Amino acid sequence: MGHPLRGPPAGAARGQGRTRAAAPGPRHPRDLGGGREPRGDRHGEPPHAGHELRPGRPRRVPADEDDARGRRAPGVPGDRGPRPRRPGRAARDGPAGPLALLDRPHGRRLHVGGDPALLRALRRHQGHPGLRDAVPGCVPAGLRGRLVAPPGADRDRQEGLQPAARGGQVREEGAGCDPRRAGRAHDRREDAGRRDLEAVQGHGHARGDARREGPGAGEGVRPVRFYEYESRRILAREGIPLSGHGFATNAEQAKQIAADIGGPVVVKSQVLTGGRMKAGGVKFADTPEEAEAHAREILALEIGGHMPRGVLVDSKAAIKQEYYAGVIYDGIRKLPTYVFSDMGGIDIEEVAETHPDRIGRGHFSTILPRMDFRAKDVVASLGITGSELNRLTPILAALARLFLKYDMTLAEINPLAQLEDGTFVAVDAHMEMENEARVRQQELLQELGVGDEETRQAREPTEFEIEGERIDSVDHRGVAGNVTEFDGNLGLVIGAGGGSLTLFDAVRRHGGKPANYCEIGGNPSVSKAKNLTKLVLQKPGVDKIAVMMSIVSNTRVDIVARGVIKACLELGHDPAEKVAVFRIPGAWEEEGFKILDKYGVEYYDRSVSMHEAARRAVEKVGAPV
Repeated sequence: MGHPLRGPPAGAARGQGRTRAAAPGPRHPRDLGGGREPRGDRHGEPPHAGHELRPGRPRRVPADEDDARGRRAPGVPGDRGPRPRRPGRAARDGPAGPLALLDRPHGRRLHVGGDPALLRALRRHQGHPGLRDAVPGCVPAGLRGRLVAPPGADRDRQEGLQPAARGGQVREEGAGCDPRRAGRAHDRREDAGRRDLEAVQGHGHARGDARREGPGAGEGVRPVRFYEYESRRILAREGIPLSGHGFATNAEQAKQIAADIGGPVVVKSQVLTGGRMKAGGVKFADTPEEAEAHAREILALEIGGHMPRGVLVDSKAAIKQEYYAGVIYDGIRKLPTYVFSDMGGIDIEEVAETHPDRIGRGHFSTILPRMDFRAKDVVASLGITGSELNRLTPILAALARLFLKYDMTLAEINPLAQLEDGTFVAVDAHMEMENEARVRQQELLQELGVGDEETRQAREPTEFEIEGERIDSVDHRGVAGNVTEFDGNLGLVIGAGGGSLTLFDAVRRHGGKPANYCEIGGNPSVSKAKNLTKLVLQKPGVDKIAVMMSIVSNTRVDIVARGVIKACLELGHDPAEKVAVFRIPGAWEEEGFKILDKYGVEYYDRSVSMHEAARRAVEKVGAPV
């Protein structure tokens, strides 16, 4: 043996007494590249022809100061570390918005590699608490997944922090605004100075289409309906074949169009409502003179409260079979849907009830590239093959194309007729477009002659409904509109969304007669809630009002209560007599209930269901006269 202070004894010379090492055995699957073992060190790496040796484990390093469990994650083979910073360029360090680290609840600072703090002290601003704002680009990817909204316990520590400026003049503190924020539009509220910082939404900027001027201002989510002759022009834009037709605004034009067609024609009333055939708005003519007489009668015929815009003179073709082709929006799946049936000419709802096996359906994406084979699958699901399948597929695909292109909520051809020669033509069409798309589709609307002032509803809005839309469009904050007038004695000021429909149905189920439907929510201003309540109270025949919503989080109960009370007082009514029930539990309910207590208004918290509140409101108002 060698000396303890010296090295080991010299080994045998090469080739003399040295034993050959045994050949290595087969590698374990975990050590091979390209394996799918979840915990393998080579998971996901491409296989290597030589099956090189498994890399060694990284040496143990001190624990990370920012790790909640005092550990540092092991290195990964092939990791080159953080990307080096560009020379001569300082790291971007902007405000991170409402962010915190799960393992650092204090949320004060985060240091990486000795650099300056990447996340400053948390800022409180009025964005949505679930959204993530700008994060410094040098934050490692592993930490980005741990960024969440700041905890509520930090609210006191953030006193005095100002949100990032967005331009404009900032008034001094005490100028009628919250002293903790830059005062702009907040000062113009009736409750300015009494609202807490966290309850103010945004910085007074217009929210989407609610405050805009021009087409579609304040019209809510009601669709824009098109007349049949306009729908045909949209179909022609996409190359869908049509039967010979023409639009006439007087009887003489109808006669000329019938003469140009040169055969039997159909004269149709152009109104934005159904039931034209039953009301006498569709007549057949064999000669131009007969078409003129029918057009004169139809132009003087009122259908569903609408006078016709004109008449459509359409050729009466020899039809072999009628189909239905349409694209609708599935609100459950949140996707547009192909709908096709070989039973056209009648309402598709009736076909769905009586012959559900005669309808083919199929969803398609609004983001991914549209594939025409999906339309082909829907048509083929009804057993259609051959040349008919090849001719029907492009029509259904073109219908889907215009559905997305023109922001439609409904696009249907009923009937889609197959002629004796085997060709297909659209005989009737019905389309509805999103009201919010009016600004984007100005070119189409101008080509069709649709004015900005046209509401395009199934019936003309009443003065009551027009005033409700005006109230909602004056102020961008929250929603207090979408008013629909009914004949009843119980006025409703109810929450938006599905809760308003539930409450409206609950009132009717308990025998009540609603005087209106409306929607309120999104934390409207006091003036907005007040004006909507005054509108409902001033409606003829209204005895009492019921103010009801589901449990609210983004709408303050005290603001709605203050608006309702002010409306009653300004009209000279006793709030305790005019308000049947007030059932809005949720944010700031204690403050709201104190206001209602002061004026003796009956209110309920979340322990009383919406159906029970509707029943008590119906009992208090009594049966209508």
